Amino acid sequence: MISLKIGGIIVAAFIAGAFIASPELRAYAANTIGSSDIIDESILSQDIKNGQVMNSDIANGAISNSKLASNSVTFSKIAPGSIDSSKIVDQSIKSNDIAADAVGASEIKGVSKLNFATCSTTASSVDADAIFSLYCDLPGVV
Repeated sequence: MISLKIGGIIVAAFIAGAFIASPELRAYAANTIGSSDIIDESILSQDIKNGQVMNSDIANGAISNSKLASNSVTFSKIAPGSIDSSKIVDQSIKSNDIAADAVGASEIKGVSKLNFATCSTTASSVDADAIFSLYCDLPGVV
């Protein structure tokens, strides 16, 4: 036979277990954990829901080149006007990086104006080693 004292302890433990296992109490506990309850450096990547680290959560300068995967920053992720000449290494832009007709006279150092001539010849076909006359008209030049 179980004594009244031991029986009371068993009943109390059963009731306490029912409350602890209650989904309502677990939800309450889950919603009451704050920053002060978390040990520093204890949150891991798998603890964070996908897509939940936002711009406002990242300190300025916190993401460096060493933290970016190769080819992870693509054209669509760069805001218009966010890259200027101060952020481009000298001599790093090559001709194959520039779109056709993207550079005009105003972008070429030391050139103030480009003039294009219209040229023609009376020959209908010319051999590679032939000598022939070529006539060019350059507006503004006599």
